[in-house]
Amino acid sequence: MLLNLDNVSFSYGGQQTLANISFSVDSGENTVLLGMNGEGKTTLLRLICGTLKPDSGIISLGGSDIAKMKTSKRAKQTSYVPQLPRFSDISVFETVLSGRRAFFGLYPSKKDREKAAEALAIMGIESLSEKSAVSLSGGEQKKVAVARALCSDAKLILMDEPTASLDYGSCISLTDTISKISKNCGATFIVTMHDITLSSRFAEKYVLMKNREIIAYGGADILNDKRLSQLYGFDAELKFINGSAVVLPKKQQSSLK
Repeated sequence: MLLNLDNVSFSYGGQQTLANISFSVDSGENTVLLGMNGEGKTTLLRLICGTLKPDSGIISLGGSDIAKMKTSKRAKQTSYVPQLPRFSDISVFETVLSGRRAFFGLYPSKKDREKAAEALAIMGIESLSEKSAVSLSGGEQKKVAVARALCSDAKLILMDEPTASLDYGSCISLTDTISKISKNCGATFIVTMHDITLSSRFAEKYVLMKNREIIAYGGADILNDKRLSQLYGFDAELKFINGSAVVLPKKQQSSLK
């Protein structure tokens, strides 16, 4: 078992943000957290990567309690890509290389620099290597952020709304890249998203969140009209088109004659 959450709860300033969260993720089992804004998805990612600690419950990574791990050990096993990555005015190569800070002290080794070059190649952004990261477009910055996470060699990569603010073509490209990386590099992704159609391009498991709790967890078989209506707050109809899930509002019968 790569990751296990057992009855995890968390509060901000006395107000409960997450309640009794339990689910597990095996290696290679890409998982999407689906839910509306304010359901605690981002908070859950931060708990998993250890930047927040739960009020109760245990989060285990590879059988070890994350709360008891040293920061350096966590950094070698998990990597977090925020919704809005922040970059310094340094080159893309140096930005990606910074993903390996847990492995080197003052100076990176030859292996560290090779890992950075490999991550750039995987994301197809070698041509951006010498450009300033802050000068790039939003879509390019997302790719740099993913490359930085890959450079860490983390087995668990957490991504918060990676397709936010991207055009649809870029969304398709990024989700397909997630699938490719998982298959070829051995990384497992946990991703927060709103769009079930995009998520179905790479997800093996889904965690549906409503009222700061999990209402369902499992494979595509847990997706149905009733649960998605509860999740999104409208009368939903689920369809599968070319293997991708699509959620549509059910047509209402007109009362006009």
